[in-house]
Amino acid sequence: EARFAYSLVAAQLKELTESLDPKIRLEKMIHTYLASGNVDATVLTTLIDKWLSIEVVGLKAGVVVP
Repeated sequence: EARFAYSLVAAQLKELTESLDPKIRLEKMIHTYLASGNVDATVLTTLIDKWLSIEVVGLKAGVVVP
């Protein structure tokens, strides 16, 4: 029963993760990257630039996501 429950929850988590907004997925990736402890300034800058570009597009479209 525990294996079945685990596989069910894992499938639901995967489905939820795939349905997340790209901005939220990128934000999660930035958090994970920072937590890794092996941070390169160039990579971090690139990730933040991509996140900000998504944010700017959303603001221009009038979509505000907290």
